[in-house]
Amino acid sequence: MPTAYCRFLLLLSHERKLSDIYSMKKWFFVFTLLFAATLCRSQPFYSPCLDPLKYVNIYYPCNDFYEPVCACDGNTYRSECSALNQHAINSGNYYPGPCADFHYVIEPNLVQFILPVRMFKRTAGNANISIFDIYGKLYYQSSLSLPIGHTDKELTEISAYLPGIYIIEIITTDVRLVTKFVIAQRE
Repeated sequence: MPTAYCRFLLLLSHERKLSDIYSMKKWFFVFTLLFAATLCRSQPFYSPCLDPLKYVNIYYPCNDFYEPVCACDGNTYRSECSALNQHAINSGNYYPGPCADFHYVIEPNLVQFILPVRMFKRTAGNANISIFDIYGKLYYQSSLSLPIGHTDKELTEISAYLPGIYIIEIITTDVRLVTKFVIAQRE
């Protein structure tokens, strides 16, 4: 009788071990799939806006012209080249001009005497420009009437500012945009 009892316990333990092994194999398979999914460099979901055959390459050499385009993802890119090559947007999934009524860029971002601001406005209107230092002290404030299309403005008043990081804020009727720029050490 003890032999039959031992055989019964051995059978139970053997069945338990087999179920544990199957359970471990199942979990190993699940974790392997999850690990492989995290290593995959493909897009996490299909987006008709992005080109699946291109990778995002922010270092792609595009021209320096500011011709903003609005892509189907709702972002404004500085040019068609930037949208297609630097951000992998599908060809034809953008239209000329910014997504909002107003957009601007500062180029170059590292300045010494003149701050070049390139702006694009879909409708004519006013813009309020303010420049602050990183502590919030107001250095410059002006109102500017903007026509439809491109406007280039060079702020020469910054030649008296100390080198450092500054913040420019431009407010129109429906858009508020804020960007940092750096004034370099002057020689």
